[in-house]
Amino acid sequence: MLKFFWNSGILLAATMAFLFSLDSLVTAKVSETVPIFEYAVAGGVIKWAITLVINTASRESIFGRREDLHLLIPTGFCFGGFLICLYGALGLLGLVEAVGLFYMNPVLSAIIGRLAFKDPFGPPSILGLALVVWGVGLVNGSSFWFALKDVTWDLERIIGTILGACSALFAAMAFAATRGLGDRVAAGTISTWAFIAQTVLGIPPMLIGYPSRMVVVSDIFTIAIIVMGSLAACIGEVFVC
Repeated sequence: MLKFFWNSGILLAATMAFLFSLDSLVTAKVSETVPIFEYAVAGGVIKWAITLVINTASRESIFGRREDLHLLIPTGFCFGGFLICLYGALGLLGLVEAVGLFYMNPVLSAIIGRLAFKDPFGPPSILGLALVVWGVGLVNGSSFWFALKDVTWDLERIIGTILGACSALFAAMAFAATRGLGDRVAAGTISTWAFIAQTVLGIPPMLIGYPSRMVVVSDIFTIAIIVMGSLAACIGEVFVC
């Protein structure tokens, strides 16, 4: 059963989508009391520690071979970039709209796949992408795309929308880069660089106190939620790779 699951790209992709959505839900909840980039940095450290244990137990290289670093580091920063942009969008737009924008990444992935890997792009692909766009609008409200003209486009919404779109773009680039690396690099190794990048990219806004100053988290329930969200995202990341 486990082998069937691991060999099924559809099941892995569906599980990955669920786990990233769970992490987004946790992020939205935790950000009510913990600054969102503080959560991002803490989550990056926790996820890196988890992958360190996984890599050590499976005897995989932690940072990869030197000849692959020119690909591993940019791939990791694409993954880290999409997570940081998604967290930023969550803080500005809210859960549903930010995640909806993020899940536009299949459209961008299809375009990158066509340009980089010469993937087929016929009527079935166009229909599938149209369903993705329709689905994003459905999740956000049946009139989402038509209601955009009635939205007040203040600076917060503009930045949040840009971050949401960037999260989709970085995710598509990360997925394509992972595909390009192939089987010669272990999933845990790619995840290591992703979580290092998440931590590094989250530190500057956390230190300057954006969107709010750092806090000391002592509540056991909040800590447990942070660990749960980090674990979900970590497993989802490994499934992607």
